Amino acid sequence: MAVFMVSELAFALAHTQANWVAVGFVVTAFSLWSAGLVLVAWGIGRGRRWAFTPIVLTQVMFGVIAITVVGSATPVARAVWLFVLAVAVTAVVLAFSRPVREVVITR
Repeated sequence: MAVFMVSELAFALAHTQANWVAVGFVVTAFSLWSAGLVLVAWGIGRGRRWAFTPIVLTQVMFGVIAITVVGSATPVARAVWLFVLAVAVTAVVLAFSRPVREVVITR
């Protein structure tokens, strides 16, 4: 998310026709989302059950975004989005695996 935010800012700064409202929304939304994920990481480290749900939600959101964007992306962007999709699917599968559930949920 940080790389995407920086690339959006760099693109907007390089183009005079940039939509600063959209850039501001992306930076704000991703900053809040990132802060939430930091809180989730803190919760997991302390064995809090509530920390599991945002992890799954985040991966599902990345998967949905990747599926939505991959069809109209350039070849390089398509490869990146397919990688994002693969990581999201892997993370969700791992999140629901027995060892992870035992550590995260039953603590």
